[in-house]
Amino acid sequence: MAFFIAKGEGLLKFPKTLKIGGHQFELKFPCEFRERNDLQGQFDSDQNVMRLSDRNGGGTKYCDSHIMVTFWHELLHACDETSGHKFFRKEGGEDALDGISEVLYQIFVDNPELLEVFNRKEE
Repeated sequence: MAFFIAKGEGLLKFPKTLKIGGHQFELKFPCEFRERNDLQGQFDSDQNVMRLSDRNGGGTKYCDSHIMVTFWHELLHACDETSGHKFFRKEGGEDALDGISEVLYQIFVDNPELLEVFNRKEE
């Protein structure tokens, strides 16, 4: 996955597209949610778009860790929807996604060498 956290806040870079389950998705970051200022992120399976905001409804910038947790949350939505399971649409699904997203983020922050495993080319 071609994203990284640069040293220093506000330097997140994401790819413009992601391929998930054979589908190409556009990733819009930063995205301003004009119609609903309570959204931090959104996955739209109808339009194949993932949107991530870098600010809350009051205009205050989110810290990078918050944006990355939101990314994981929306990525898990994309995996769930693309696989056809739609497990996280059930009651309690959003809370489950929040918890899993926090843990996944922390795993990669605490164990950055895991990213190297994914980036290795087969010999």
